[in-house]
Amino acid sequence: MTTRTTVRPTVSIALCTHNGAKFLAQQLDSIAAQTWQPDELIVSDDASNDATLDIVRTFAHQAGFRVFINQNNPGLRTVKNFEKAVSLCANEYIFLCDQDDYWRPTKIEKMVAFMQQRPNLVVGFCNALLVNDKRQSLEQQQLDMVRLRQPQREQWNNGGAFDLLLEGNRLTGCTAVMTQAFVRQIMPFPDGIPTLIHDGWIALVAAATNQIGFTEEILMEYRQHDAQQIGSKFADNGPATTLDKRFARGRDEKIAPIAQKKQFYEAIDQEIRKVLGNNIPNIQKIERKIDHLNARITMPAEKHKRVVPVLKELMAGNYKKYTDQDAKFYGPFLTALGDLFEP
Repeated sequence: MTTRTTVRPTVSIALCTHNGAKFLAQQLDSIAAQTWQPDELIVSDDASNDATLDIVRTFAHQAGFRVFINQNNPGLRTVKNFEKAVSLCANEYIFLCDQDDYWRPTKIEKMVAFMQQRPNLVVGFCNALLVNDKRQSLEQQQLDMVRLRQPQREQWNNGGAFDLLLEGNRLTGCTAVMTQAFVRQIMPFPDGIPTLIHDGWIALVAAATNQIGFTEEILMEYRQHDAQQIGSKFADNGPATTLDKRFARGRDEKIAPIAQKKQFYEAIDQEIRKVLGNNIPNIQKIERKIDHLNARITMPAEKHKRVVPVLKELMAGNYKKYTDQDAKFYGPFLTALGDLFEP
């Protein structure tokens, strides 16, 4: 009788620190309490001048797995520090980890199982409970905070992940696990695109080939406090422009934010092509969004000549497709009317 042996996949954790002494010990304790212990913990410290490194060294002596400490002097800042940390990870699955959160005991076990049950995925992420600095519940879930609410979850699961991520990032890095092969493919992280950080880049590249998924199960506590660098925020479009301001502003002021969006998507398009090549179907979604933004930017100065291009975009459904998901039902029509009648 032949016994089939299942090889246990190996796990690395990439933990970035910077003056994190206040909450770091709790995070490390939660890693030590995992039902599936990691094979290694890579700590990349960004020039801390508090007790952060002392806490890590003490933990390293007690841990039942390898702990490697990398020190950046001068500091690399968040994105490049995570890039450094993951570059030092040697194992099949790489978990991103912040210095101030708290992992529930089955996070690694359940996320590894999640990935193994979906071998097409290269990135997976979990839900998280938002807590305050004392780990008291704020009665909010991270998926909701990044606007991955129930309608968007359904859209995502029906193949719309890339469309949603083009509106704004839904992946919080500390909830994510990635495959080693994917990590090697996407590095170095782009550093020339404003507002795009490492987790946004990770999500977009994985979604471009439909290889990213999430579980709604809460597997960690995402701590919110005054000293954190990013926190649970969604980069939206800011306050709505009032009607008076719409008609008082000049054409250049109206066009500026649209042009910035176009430049952002052009940069994303270029970077993804560098990694994945030109034959990715989802790339066309970026191109269509760029074409829509360009159509809005290049409207004729004479308003009567705008009727045809505005109607063309309206009939194609582009105003609805590319409006903010939280806009009122009439939002796409207001945008179209603005393009038609505003300066």
